[in-house]
Parts: sequence; C-alpha cells; structure tokens
Amino acid sequence: MMILNTASVISAACLTLFLVCTPAVAKTEQQSNERSQENSKPPLKAEPSSPIANAPSPIVRIEPKYPMRAARDGIEGEVVVEVVIDEIGGADQVNVVTAKPTGIFDKAAIKAVKRWKWRPTIGANGPEKVTATYKLRFQLAS
Repeated sequence: MMILNTASVISAACLTLFLVCTPAVAKTEQQSNERSQENSKPPLKAEPSSPIANAPSPIVRIEPKYPMRAARDGIEGEVVVEVVIDEIGGADQVNVVTAKPTGIFDKAAIKAVKRWKWRPTIGANGPEKVTATYKLRFQLAS
C-alpha cells in the first residue's frame, strides 16, 4: 500500500491555475497573454476574460497562489476585488466585492493584488487616487 502526501497528489494531477485579471482596458488582454507566456513557472497561467469596469492596466501583476486545500478538493471559483490605487501607483486598499465560493480564494486574491503596481493616474491637479475593479478566476486544468 502506497501513501501519498497532498503535495505529491497535486503534482501528479498536474493542476494548473488560471488567473483572470479583467480590467476594461483592451491592451491589458495582450499584456496578460505576454506575461503568462513569459512566466513559465507552473502551475500559474494568466488569461483575460470579459471586462468588469474601466480600470487601469497593472504594470506589475503578481499571480496569486492557488490555495492547497482548494486544489486538493478540486474547488474552482472567482474573486472580484475593488482596489484603491494611490498617487504613486500602489494598492492603497483592496476589498473583496464578491467571491464564489466565499472564503476560499479571498486571501490569495487580496495578497496578490496588494503587490500589483500601476502607472499613477494623472488628473488636472497631478497624480490622484483611483478606484478599479478586477476579477481573478481560479480554475484547475482539466
């Protein structure tokens, strides 16, 4: 009888995380595809989906880690986050708007988005804070 730990079961199943960042900027889709090809670290892959809101494109996007429990249990889902981007292009505040299922991917999504960087938004009086919404989708490879 052979006993496998969770890590070997997950490795053997060749699980892949599909992260979907969905800002409404068209060039983000192209940049996401380019970044996913550059990042050859399995099991992460970024693919865009439909836009949520008119949002600035992140210039640095950190991929979230797929929670071990969710991967082991075959759970998939998505998290919509609202981010307040500060005057220098960092994430000032990150809040979960919706999550399906609730509580499974929230922490991973927040932790990753807090590390994203954007070009500062320049208004009439110089750099200003903006609020943007993004969707991160967590999917296992079939």
